[in-house]
Amino acid sequence: LKSAGLERIIAKGISPTACRRMDTSGSSGKPFSVYLTSRKVRSRRSLEFRSLLSIGFHPRDRLSVLGPEHLHPIRFHQRIGFYRSENLSVFLPIETQVRQLEKMRPTIFWAYPTLLRALLHHVGDHLSKIIQPRILITSAEPLDEITKKRVEAIGDIERFDFYGAVEVGRIATECPFHEGLHVNADHLILECMDGNRPAGPGQPGTVLVTTLNALTMPFIRYRLGDISTLVEKKCSCGSPFPLIGPVQGREDDMIQLPSGKLLSSFGLQFTLRPFDRIEQFRFIQKSPEHLVLQLAVQGSPQENFISKIKADFLEYLREPM
Repeated sequence: LKSAGLERIIAKGISPTACRRMDTSGSSGKPFSVYLTSRKVRSRRSLEFRSLLSIGFHPRDRLSVLGPEHLHPIRFHQRIGFYRSENLSVFLPIETQVRQLEKMRPTIFWAYPTLLRALLHHVGDHLSKIIQPRILITSAEPLDEITKKRVEAIGDIERFDFYGAVEVGRIATECPFHEGLHVNADHLILECMDGNRPAGPGQPGTVLVTTLNALTMPFIRYRLGDISTLVEKKCSCGSPFPLIGPVQGREDDMIQLPSGKLLSSFGLQFTLRPFDRIEQFRFIQKSPEHLVLQLAVQGSPQENFISKIKADFLEYLREPM
């Protein structure tokens, strides 16, 4: 798409200077620019608002978003106290983030997992000392098991997972029944592919998306590189929109086994779940036969600590590594 040039990927008669430009994060390479007309920008905002309403965003709620830096104009309904929201820049010092959160006192807090992890570390896992939201939204990255346990320990807070991409907007949203994420099927088509074949229900696959109303800059069977699964059953909430499971990470985050098969590293996080003393972990794959696990733990672990983790890992991997 980059090498094709703007003239070939933007609809004829549309000037890029008349569009809003959004750049991807570049986490999987160099950033890519997406161009949206004002109409499409409004459409995306409406979709985000629908997602928030679906999880219980009330007129008197206060929403704080800790994520990417972008303009956040204050609209009339927010000036008179309805659906108030604010964005906290990731580039603010964490002390400033804390002060702004204390001032806003959000009832709904939306944060990228890595930023949430840093915030929890700064406040000693005592988030309730600065804010007491009833809803926590995470998006952009999978929430690791250790941070998830820290969130669950906070107390009376309900967590929702949102899935989206700069290129196509909000893709899927978890509902209050927590049986999966509802794909916004009136805005896009989502496929999970196992190589060149559709992945079966419950089987992890690479996410492909096709936009239905991005007329300025269409994406057709666009490979996002994320790994997810299709959920065959209907959600108990009654929504007709299809379900997918939580995004398990990117395909380049997958573990390659000696046989050549790919395995999600997400399962390794679950393997570490029973070990309470683990503060941080990191996986490094040096070859198909060699996987390194680095751990930061509290205190001195018991003698069988490492051997038990190794045995559990090998049971999950099912191949000699």
